[in-house]
Amino acid sequence: MGKKLEGNGRWGTRFILPEYQEGFQNLKRMQERHERPILGEDERDEINRAILESVHTGRRLMLTIYDPFQDYELAGIVTKLDQQMRRIKIEHGEEVTWVPFEDVLKALVED
Repeated sequence: MGKKLEGNGRWGTRFILPEYQEGFQNLKRMQERHERPILGEDERDEINRAILESVHTGRRLMLTIYDPFQDYELAGIVTKLDQQMRRIKIEHGEEVTWVPFEDVLKALVED
């Protein structure tokens, strides 16, 4: 007389509330974070030399920028140093990006 429930009696992920699904995705993303590497004095000196060379000569610079999830590269010319805010201004194409000094992991002047 009564209808019997079909299936194996387990709840699948398709029954998770959207709020919980979003929470699971955020948790997974947070677990993928990586720490900011600690650079040595020699590495910092190399970065500073390359930045100053780009400012004074107008030569293009290839920067590796720290990101908690995936580092990225940015190529452009350093047009300004803001020592008070501890950042550099990079012009790349028609765009301008301000990058904090502490986020620069590597800097190479392009030939």
